[in-house]
Amino acid sequence: MHYNIDEEDYVFEAQPIFFNSYTKIYNCTKGKHFVKSLYAKFSSSNEHEIDYKKIYQITQKSNNQNLVPIYHIDYDFSKKQYFIIMEKCQENLEQQCQEFNEMQIKDFLIDFIKGYKCLHGSNLFHGKINANNIFIIKSQNKYQYKIGDIVSYATSNNTNIGYIAPEIFPSSPEDELYLKIQSNQNQVASDIYSLGMVLIRLINGKLPFECTRDQVNFFHYLIKSEQYKINKNPFNSQQKPISEELLNLVQRMIKYNPEDRLSLEDLYKYQAKLLKQKLSQTINYPSSQIHFFSTIKPSITTSAIQFKKSKSMIQPIQRRPLICFKNLTQAKIRPEYASINPETQRMKAIKRTSVEQVVKEFIDRHWTALKNGFQVDKEYAASQIYADNREFMLMLLNSYNNIYFEIDEQEILFIYCLLAKVQGYREIVKKTTSDYKAELLDV
Repeated sequence: MHYNIDEEDYVFEAQPIFFNSYTKIYNCTKGKHFVKSLYAKFSSSNEHEIDYKKIYQITQKSNNQNLVPIYHIDYDFSKKQYFIIMEKCQENLEQQCQEFNEMQIKDFLIDFIKGYKCLHGSNLFHGKINANNIFIIKSQNKYQYKIGDIVSYATSNNTNIGYIAPEIFPSSPEDELYLKIQSNQNQVASDIYSLGMVLIRLINGKLPFECTRDQVNFFHYLIKSEQYKINKNPFNSQQKPISEELLNLVQRMIKYNPEDRLSLEDLYKYQAKLLKQKLSQTINYPSSQIHFFSTIKPSITTSAIQFKKSKSMIQPIQRRPLICFKNLTQAKIRPEYASINPETQRMKAIKRTSVEQVVKEFIDRHWTALKNGFQVDKEYAASQIYADNREFMLMLLNSYNNIYFEIDEQEILFIYCLLAKVQGYREIVKKTTSDYKAELLDV
């Protein structure tokens, strides 16, 4: 099926890859030179509750790495159906069958809250949080989580009914959504309940009930009278313990009364605590950096006497030390964290730079001077990198491995930004060249 949308050519596969009574999803491609895979989604809904133009603007222009990019969104008033073209992610949380350990759950929460903050900061909500619309991007054994399927209101039209908050759960299939949300309902509280159910799914590998209307109603009846306690899976002896702090946090999310649930402010505070812990772990892991700095001889200040020496004597002193990367694609870079000032032992001031800008400037000005002997036409390389061709970028990074060479500051920064781009970062914190080298050598 061919469509022309916003003067762009799209091709949909003939058969949907998913469908139910509300939704149909098709694989989709855009033009000849657009590399990313896409989904085309048709979904029934009540248009008066969806600020779909605002959703498009936020996900398209916010540059938030934890929201699934949307490239087109529209509403058919006659069919009461909205149509979305969005980025296709590798898989979603529902496809993750294994239980998550505490570190994985915390990493998920950090990413999820980053995305949700962006929505809430624009006076939007999600309204349909469940394991099917939280997507995963895998990169170098790391997971990045992205929020998708945003409808911007609390809805009972949730294809996974087990995640729906009690206050909007329909008492019968015929209930109309707008009849249930006439009052000033706390939509954030409904989202927090759904997030709590997602976290229970990650902790135990499944929800605490079958996703039938009767089972969900019975669960709501139980939590109305007493606080739900998360029971670890008794059949999994290898399951790692989850801290009481995290269990209590999740249990506060799934209280029956919306006013009793964990507040969004408390959720933000918990994320700040997790980020501080990660930063502390990064700062307290300096062994590879210390080893690297110990191998570099201190620079020699040129004095008036040295100017009198012959040029042949000065050149060996000014030569850069040879460098050899072992496995750049596995380097443990930390683009979001500032480096430590060796004199004061304090973090340097955080300044950021655009990954795309650094990569573009290097290709424009220095591509022909690459030190790795990578012989690819500049225009072709630029087209592949700008199109986020992951295979090409990994091949370029691997071409630097196991070669001893001198390398200048611009190329070090280019390599660092290229790897950051592969890992999904749009910005990096500005550091010294030595700091970038140390991280690139840390495998």
